[in-house]
Amino acid sequence: MSNVVREKLSYYKYLFLYELGKKRYPIRVHSTAETLRTIHEKRCAISRFGDGEFDLIYGNGLKFQKYDPRLAEKMKTILRQASEQDTCKVAVPYALHSFVGLTCNSKKFWSYYSFENRERIHRLLDPSYTYYDAQITRIYVNRKNKMDSQAYFQQWKMIWSGEDVLVVEGISSRFGAGNDLFADAKSVQRIICPAQNAFDYYDQILTAVTEHGKNKLVLLVLGPTATVLAYDLSRCGIWAVDAGNLDMEYEWSKVHATRQMPVFGKYTHEAEHGTDVSVVVDQRYEEQIVARIGVKTDGE
Repeated sequence: MSNVVREKLSYYKYLFLYELGKKRYPIRVHSTAETLRTIHEKRCAISRFGDGEFDLIYGNGLKFQKYDPRLAEKMKTILRQASEQDTCKVAVPYALHSFVGLTCNSKKFWSYYSFENRERIHRLLDPSYTYYDAQITRIYVNRKNKMDSQAYFQQWKMIWSGEDVLVVEGISSRFGAGNDLFADAKSVQRIICPAQNAFDYYDQILTAVTEHGKNKLVLLVLGPTATVLAYDLSRCGIWAVDAGNLDMEYEWSKVHATRQMPVFGKYTHEAEHGTDVSVVVDQRYEEQIVARIGVKTDGE
């Protein structure tokens, strides 16, 4: 039997086990379009949980975020307290509910992941709650229909159209810089944080965002730190959305990329050599920065 045949048989086996797991441990999740519509129409916050967040809950560190028991406990609490009456919606991957719209490679990943993790994820969730889609920021590379991807980008742009936006991001992420993602935003400001282990500065970040984020849409681009920050900010009456990898997906869509790839001047763990970031001189970007937490300017 060839390796190709073995791989196909293994794949179909996991797809079969994925369907069995769905029946035994059902997880209800709103679609990408419905999740984005809810954020826009209800102006609600959203806290997203992906495979990395679940890994941290299980006690495993990530490349860009070491394990922290306080972070893990805060994430467990958010998952358990999910409520439709809450101003912060809680999101998990739609792929745990359905593979509709995903590429073959994405289906492979989530079929294997579901087989290994579905039962323990299910134990963390509230079966009476219909979760929202955490994959709202991964809407191009892993999506089969690229026309749908463009529709999702338009939904995102509608969310901040006419809004004052505060981006809270890791250093060199440069979310929305150098492209037209924020073309319809009223204004853009930024708080710059560490690209790795941002949770070490959680209290300072929370204080700074509370100060600068009043009456703004706050977009959080800080990995697992964003997951808990969105929830805590919503408790302060701030509209906070965990926007994750959206800007990179937008950049990839612009060049019709078929895989994750480095983008000049932007930091990402998603692509090989994506953390080797070239310095970009961008006066407009620098003028948008209102605070730096845990990072220094070149002159310091």
